Amino acid sequence: MDVHHAPPLGDLLAAPSMQSIARELESALQSEAPILLLGESGTGKTLIAQASRRKPIVRVVLGGSDDLNTITSELFGHERGAFSGASSKRVGLVEFADGGTLILDELLNLPPRAQQLLLDFTQFGTYRPLGFERAEPKRARVRIVAATNGDLQAAIRERRFREDLYYRLAAVTIDLPALRQRRGDIPSLAESTLRRVDAGRAWSLSISLRKLLVSPELEWSGNVRQLERAVERARERAVLRDPEASLLTPEHFEARDLGQARGQPVVSASVDEPVPLGVAWQRLQGERAHVDQREI
Repeated sequence: MDVHHAPPLGDLLAAPSMQSIARELESALQSEAPILLLGESGTGKTLIAQASRRKPIVRVVLGGSDDLNTITSELFGHERGAFSGASSKRVGLVEFADGGTLILDELLNLPPRAQQLLLDFTQFGTYRPLGFERAEPKRARVRIVAATNGDLQAAIRERRFREDLYYRLAAVTIDLPALRQRRGDIPSLAESTLRRVDAGRAWSLSISLRKLLVSPELEWSGNVRQLERAVERARERAVLRDPEASLLTPEHFEARDLGQARGQPVVSASVDEPVPLGVAWQRLQGERAHVDQREI
């Protein structure tokens, strides 16, 4: 079974390049304002969303269905007999999150009619489960943290997402950078992953591996999530080859871990380890001898 160890929030935000985001997040968490998290998949949006101090924290992944009854039922619940197949009453996630935090993941997957229902809830704090027939609606007080890896501004221009809902959800907006935009953080993130998954061993990264991980040739399209998986797999290979291993090198990685095509070399000539002066001298003499032979 593939067990993935999620990084602590401190590891994600500890890098110098993330200090402004860390300060902004700390300030946002002190308030009750809605937070909108933007960024590519794997940049840590869900981890940050779950850092809210208001408990309970309830997460809903939107887009599992485009059926309005299904979406409304998941968010706000339904009464028995509210629609075909509603054989029993269902409590919605909004009610479960009352007094705490509601995480709306993959926000752009919310269809227009459901966006209207969510807008009404953000404005008034009231909602009606499907089939709810009482005069007074139900109420819930939740802190909403919404997240998306899509282009919200483009969706608004194309009328796929309501602008008024955007402004209700974006009281605080945090845009998480892609890993390739902060390559200098990659070695320290890799080391924190090793400490987390194998705390009993003093792992380190070779110089050539450090150079490889920050190479501009690597896209890191899966961002921090891809890096963590790659490091975990590399550690497993290292221990399989040498049970006493404590140093990760490029040879412990496969091209596919790094987003490269199968069969593509993992290490380029530009990331070789430094060699002792004597060895370098011997190599140089061998190269000179080879050139002399070709010139004769």
